[in-house]
Amino acid sequence: MLNSQLLHQVSLMFSDSFQEYRKDLSALRLTPDNHLWFGSDETSSIKRLSFVDSQNFAKHKQFRVVLDGKVQVYRLRNGVNMRENVLNNPQLLLDLPYGNGNDRPEGITLFQDVTGVSSLLVVYDAPAEDRLLDNSGVMADVFSLG
Repeated sequence: MLNSQLLHQVSLMFSDSFQEYRKDLSALRLTPDNHLWFGSDETSSIKRLSFVDSQNFAKHKQFRVVLDGKVQVYRLRNGVNMRENVLNNPQLLLDLPYGNGNDRPEGITLFQDVTGVSSLLVVYDAPAEDRLLDNSGVMADVFSLG
């Protein structure tokens, strides 16, 4: 599709070992030091490409992300109307359960409209065997925010 506002395209060159995951880039950040940082939950890692010239980023480096461990949910009061560059103290709401190599809380959404109670629905990446229901289902958790 042609877009009249397209200035140009930029080449992003990853290492050969990353070839199969180049289609699964899901987050992007350009830092002041001209590094492009990418996220991909398919590889549990963060990638960095360095500025070569206005048409190219290369020198791929990959950083593994540890996914197992403590997961906490915080509330940031007045977050939508908050001023920039102000120190804030978010309120800890709850600690989510997690497994060792499985049951990593990853998807979280407000669930009050369904339950009628202030709550969160949580789904897990790599759910534990006891969460699997038959051949096609998985058990999710609902936590009270009260």
